[in-house]
Amino acid sequence: MRWHIKAIAVALAVVLVARFALFDDAAEFRNFAALLMRYGPMTVAIWALGTVLALIAISLTAKPKQARAVSLLTRVNYVLVVVLIGGSFAAFKLGFLA
Repeated sequence: MRWHIKAIAVALAVVLVARFALFDDAAEFRNFAALLMRYGPMTVAIWALGTVLALIAISLTAKPKQARAVSLLTRVNYVLVVVLIGGSFAAFKLGFLA
């Protein structure tokens, strides 16, 4: 439960920074939000698929190594989320999703 609160806090901070620092006006932010609504489910599906594959790999490892594997999974998930969100932002700013 604790990580949900952290995730919400980070997401809120990212939205505030994105709105007031990275976009020129509110219309551009609304366009980006609309694109996230359109392509968001695909992004979440990619993240979920990566998580499931990592969980399968963890379940196939020996018991003593599972703690290290879970720690690695946590770090990989954080990196994957940052890459997916950053990639969608970069694609929008460069005009690939317009």
